Amino acid sequence: MSTSTHSPGPRAALFGVARERELVDAAIAVGEARSLDEAFQALAETGRTLLGCERLSVVAWNDDLSLGTVRADTAQAVGSRVPATSGLAEAIRAGTEPARSGRLVRVQRVTGAGIATFDALWDEALDDDEAEAAAELLGVLTRLISIAERSVGAADRRVNDVSEKRRLDQQLVQSGKLAAIGELAAGVAHEINNPLFAILGLTEFLLKEAEPASKAEQRLLLIQQTGLEIKEIVRALLDFARENAEERHVVALDDVVRSTVDLVRRTNAHKAIEIVDTYCNDGALVSASPNQLKQIFLNLIANARQAMPNGGSVRIQVHRDGGHVIAVVSDDGPGIDPGTLERIFEPFFTTKRLTGGTGLGLSVSLGIAESHGGTLTAASERGHGAAFTLRLPIAEGDCA
Repeated sequence: MSTSTHSPGPRAALFGVARERELVDAAIAVGEARSLDEAFQALAETGRTLLGCERLSVVAWNDDLSLGTVRADTAQAVGSRVPATSGLAEAIRAGTEPARSGRLVRVQRVTGAGIATFDALWDEALDDDEAEAAAELLGVLTRLISIAERSVGAADRRVNDVSEKRRLDQQLVQSGKLAAIGELAAGVAHEINNPLFAILGLTEFLLKEAEPASKAEQRLLLIQQTGLEIKEIVRALLDFARENAEERHVVALDDVVRSTVDLVRRTNAHKAIEIVDTYCNDGALVSASPNQLKQIFLNLIANARQAMPNGGSVRIQVHRDGGHVIAVVSDDGPGIDPGTLERIFEPFFTTKRLTGGTGLGLSVSLGIAESHGGTLTAASERGHGAAFTLRLPIAEGDCA
């Protein structure tokens, strides 16, 4: 009968050797991780090499510890679900010592995402010394998670800082372009006003000579009305350019929209286009320059008409929404592709360059909306038209 004594195998020797270099490499890998999952995977790979185990997994557990999700695994099982075995939840809640059971050594760690367990599995059972050494080294690895949480958090803050800087830079560029547009609008307005005054003056003189109720008088009246409408548009441009800025006053947005729609219908500039306007009739009040708001709606209606050269419907809806009043202008056109939608409010950006588009209408409209403390946004789905939403704060004292 022969007897044998258990002698430490290569794994026991491995566990007993200080692996400073490997641990330093692991710390560097964890520190460079872009996410916690990437850090978990780096630790799993390093742990498997250091421990000589068959498999090492990192499992994140839900709040009641009944179900886990594999966050990292050397056997490519990332994302799989792991139901808790009998007594595991109690062991995790109460466990201040690592779990050692035959071929398994488990160490738990509380991370920013909750409780995670690092499970190392061997192809044969470990003795007590081997299991203790494995648990100790695995515990050292899990403590490196704090490095990952700090580095990932710092990286997130740097991403947010970059995004904020980019947003401020874009806002600065937008402000500069709008300032240039204001100067341009002022110059254009003055150039239009000079011949316009001559047209209106001559029309008024001819009206005095025209026979009452004659076709000549009707035509002259149409010329006069159109000239006055152009005058209002020029005045709105001057207001936007901060020249002769009209003092704002409290006005019902319903009334502004109605007068703009009436203006469009009178000019007969939108043949084959049906304009359907609906109002909630609550008369929500805003503090605004009516002419500037009219400019927004004139631009939106004109864009909708141009999107439907073969005819269609333009729908305008005005309603109250909490502390704001909303006006939506939508059409039945072909819609706007995502790339264009992303740039649609950018000054001088236009898809109608060949037909005389300047790319000023929507950027000017956005500037007017923001100067009133509101927003102007666009939404569209290819083949299903486009919708522009103006959102303005309700004037103080309007508590309806």
